[in-house]
Amino acid sequence: MIHLKNRKSIFYIAILLVLFTASCKKDVKPNHTSKNRVDFDKAFEAYETAKEHLKKKDTLGAINNFVKAAEYGFEPRQAFSEAIYHSMQLNLLDGAMNLSFRIVDKGFRDFSQMQTPPFNGLAEHADWEKLKTAIRKNEKHYRDTHGNIDDIKIVTSDIDNFWRAYDLAKVKDSLGEKREIYLKEYFIKGSKGLQDFTFLKMRQGGIDQFTEFVETHRPYYDGIREANKKALNTLSSYPNHLKKVQQLIPKATFADTYFLMGCHTSFGTVSMNGSLIGLENVVDENTPVHTLPDYRQSITKGVDFLSFVLIHELMHTYQNTSHRSLLGATIMEGGADFLTELVLGPPNVELDYRIYGEKYEREIWEEFKQNLEITNHKNWIAGVDAKKKAIGWPSDLSYFIGYKIAKGYYQNTIDKERAIVDLLEIKDPYQILKVSGYGHFEQ
Repeated sequence: MIHLKNRKSIFYIAILLVLFTASCKKDVKPNHTSKNRVDFDKAFEAYETAKEHLKKKDTLGAINNFVKAAEYGFEPRQAFSEAIYHSMQLNLLDGAMNLSFRIVDKGFRDFSQMQTPPFNGLAEHADWEKLKTAIRKNEKHYRDTHGNIDDIKIVTSDIDNFWRAYDLAKVKDSLGEKREIYLKEYFIKGSKGLQDFTFLKMRQGGIDQFTEFVETHRPYYDGIREANKKALNTLSSYPNHLKKVQQLIPKATFADTYFLMGCHTSFGTVSMNGSLIGLENVVDENTPVHTLPDYRQSITKGVDFLSFVLIHELMHTYQNTSHRSLLGATIMEGGADFLTELVLGPPNVELDYRIYGEKYEREIWEEFKQNLEITNHKNWIAGVDAKKKAIGWPSDLSYFIGYKIAKGYYQNTIDKERAIVDLLEIKDPYQILKVSGYGHFEQ
């Protein structure tokens, strides 16, 4: 006899698998030109609902809502990767494969992600070779269109749209009215880069969070308007930096770069569309940085630091960024810092995480090595809790450790070209750590 509860579960699984099958595209062609309408509110809602389902151990419900989020316009690599990951956890191989074809249809080209657990389990599926072919096709298309420095697109339209919306919002009284202006004049009119950045780096509070932060900190935003112009004027040196990247990585591609305005949640990140740079973090001598909350003031940097951010994010476009463990993510971030130094030299400003890291290196390592496999990276990458803040623990402290590991690995590897490839592919984080020799401090 099948109990009612079990009947419901079986019915739920059957419906979900039907949906997966219906969404499968066997003969996938790269889709590089479609512009799907984005519903920011519904996409955010579906993604958050998926997270709530995970908390309740309802993985099937989470998968369904991750897919919904992608359909509403949520950054596809993030949303579909979550759906595929959790499908693999439930051994729903057909569903995971169908979703993999859908992400490929959005332009996915990172085969290295499919070679890491649990995604590599897809190799058991009958359509594995067809999926590989589709990914390689996307990869070739991208290399053909982004293989030369002259191919790079610098997109600054979001900056103009922001300031237009900012001025319009100033005369409105309520946050609701201001939000509507930012939504219509900035986000909906935004580039693909802005859309991706919004979903990747503002997903805790979405457009509500953005509106409230900007409107609460108008003195600060008023003070970065000129810094925006100065920052964009420095881009004339960018091609020379890219030539150095090409010398370091002969097969380098050159991602499009989007400049946009955020709400101090990130200086930069990457998506399938390119590098995404939050220009609100760039200040000059006239910016009233003191009007920001204390913990956000250290994020701001002068105009001259922009080049370091640009190359750091470009390095991420070459890396295997699929690692969920703290060690893998640490090598990814610190490795990007180290490779950026090989191109530009050391950063021209003191970075808080390096200052603190050098001072308390041994103690930090003792805590870090107990957490190599954790997937919640709070206190190490991005967010810091109140207890850590109270002792001066900076944001992004893992960048310091990862930088040390990457530098040690490079120095201890005879074949430097191979070392660079390894720091980009990050196939075995533990092997990189071992060869680096990091963590063995003199008594």
